[in-house]
Amino acid sequence: MENLIKALNSEDEVERIYAAQDIAESEKPELAEFLLKRLSLEESQAVKDAIIFALGNLSCSRIYPMIFRLFRSPDAYLRNAAIGIFGSEGKNAVSFLASHLNHSDREVRKLILDALFATGVPDAARAIRKCLYDSSLNVRITAAEYLGRMDR
Repeated sequence: MENLIKALNSEDEVERIYAAQDIAESEKPELAEFLLKRLSLEESQAVKDAIIFALGNLSCSRIYPMIFRLFRSPDAYLRNAAIGIFGSEGKNAVSFLASHLNHSDREVRKLILDALFATGVPDAARAIRKCLYDSSLNVRITAAEYLGRMDR
């Protein structure tokens, strides 16, 4: 495990890519935190993509709060990565995301909706339906659109 973490932080881009791939195959959710920390620092697009792929293949429930913080990132790539990671978590992420629908920032609430929809599970519809009454017009429109796409 130490070798994977060391390789993930190597100066060699190829080594970082292989480390992310090896971590994905390791099926060790405790390594997800190291991937997420590296993602925020990483400059190489290829490594970022490998990290997001790896996070999508690991259980990330331990680091949901860390992933959630990416919704506030000024980097659109990281915000979209958070949506994809939560989406890959499926049903497991729904209750966490739903518990944050009262966030003060309407943009974050919109991203939560995007992540709920990305889970692709019917359980998300209940949480999305609550957003039909959000104070933000954009959130309400998005909720209606997603419910329509889900046939709910």
